[in-house]
Amino acid sequence: MRNDVLFRCLVLGLTAAFGLIGCGSDEGDGNVTPGFPDQTGQLPRGSWALPYPAGPFGISKGSIAQNYELIGFPNAKEKLGEGVRFISFAEFYNPTGDGVFPENSVFPAGTPKPKALAIIISASWCGPCQYEAAEVLPGLRAEYNPIGGEFLLALAEGISGSPATPEDLTKWVKKFAIDYPSVTDPGGKLAALWESDSFPANIIIDTRTMAIVQTYAGPPPATYWKTFEKVIAGTL
Repeated sequence: MRNDVLFRCLVLGLTAAFGLIGCGSDEGDGNVTPGFPDQTGQLPRGSWALPYPAGPFGISKGSIAQNYELIGFPNAKEKLGEGVRFISFAEFYNPTGDGVFPENSVFPAGTPKPKALAIIISASWCGPCQYEAAEVLPGLRAEYNPIGGEFLLALAEGISGSPATPEDLTKWVKKFAIDYPSVTDPGGKLAALWESDSFPANIIIDTRTMAIVQTYAGPPPATYWKTFEKVIAGTL
């Protein structure tokens, strides 16, 4: 069995809360596995064919972020029933600033890619995270998305403080009607990008270069969003 197939098998154990079962190879065996978006017994991973900066990669301001691959929903509010996808940073890479999502993307083909990505790392138990998700982020995304800013929710911990499960993410996106990309980070990959245990943690990525522009621990101030605006505009 190839390494990529082994990885899928491991992920299926993490996504049991969605009722997804089975594990197949890319060649397929003719069996249909109910619950999978592509009906083949696999979760699609389009990032294999997507370009990404060569690096070197780092975790500090100005460094290029690694091509992290996470598990979640491209838009849970509209397509929760279609199940989870692998969502990689490569999906958002937009070197010209005017790129569109390709046919092999988990996002609608032909729609504009973002010029800046605001990553919000939250925890289910975190009161400020809940307030932010309900009262702050909807208005900010409505303001920034039309001009090229996108949000990415990464739910790091569940209500008990343990790593967030797909079930935790499903409850979160339903509760707050999340209409932007949302993922779990069961391996704690994104933890390297911020130095504090505070939630929410916030990261701005310039998708033209996939460079880390700013990080902030805790609910970000207005100056953080002003930076986000400058990244969208390409003036920073």
